[in-house]
Amino acid sequence: MAQGSNVLVRHMWEAAVVGGMVALWFHRNKVHFEDESNNFTFCTKYVKQQVNCVIHTSKGTAHDHFVRLAWGVELKLRKAPQIKECKWLLPEIDQVKVNVDGSSMGNPRPTRWGATYRDHNGEFLLVSCKGLGVKTNYAAKCYAILENEEVAIEKGWLNLWLESDSAAAIEAFSTGKIPWPLSKTWGWCKSKLQRCMLSHTWREANFAADIAAKRGSSLDKDEVSVYVGILPWLYKWENPNELYFRFVT
Repeated sequence: MAQGSNVLVRHMWEAAVVGGMVALWFHRNKVHFEDESNNFTFCTKYVKQQVNCVIHTSKGTAHDHFVRLAWGVELKLRKAPQIKECKWLLPEIDQVKVNVDGSSMGNPRPTRWGATYRDHNGEFLLVSCKGLGVKTNYAAKCYAILENEEVAIEKGWLNLWLESDSAAAIEAFSTGKIPWPLSKTWGWCKSKLQRCMLSHTWREANFAADIAAKRGSSLDKDEVSVYVGILPWLYKWENPNELYFRFVT
């Protein structure tokens, strides 16, 4: 085999190995944090994209026929990733915005949720977290929405804006197709709230709730911690005047 072919094949193998590790990490995040199911096709497609990119950037050479047969990739570059903007928006006057997040160390594994409550000036009213016991990641995000509605009702905050980085959970509550153990409480909450907005955001603009959720990892099942105002361990939070970014491939 020619020297140029040896170089290209080595680069392709390196891309396949590293790309496989990165693909598994990305896929793990999608399963745990975005409620997606196991998808081996995503991993193989990602690896092929990395190998395909190396074919065009490596100084080595190889015949098209060899590449297609041995690696099963197309000799074309993938689309460049896009950078998309998102913001954390302030609620209206007399409205309380609650950002929530549920998380777990497995699926299912011990779970917890975290939440931040802020007013129309962006000031913190509450920061809370709770241990949920063994549940799926999706269930944790649903409980985060529902149980923080209950907290808001107890506080008399009946004009509510709930925001989560789980598109699946927000859609479930918007359409009424929530897990059946939560349906009765959800009906009660709707009867008590004067107004309840539900919105989906990206993790890049929901990180304070994520920090609070991780803080709840030490809590036992049904144990709740509620803090008034801002906390020393909440080392960063969303700024309404700042743009946040996500890379979309």
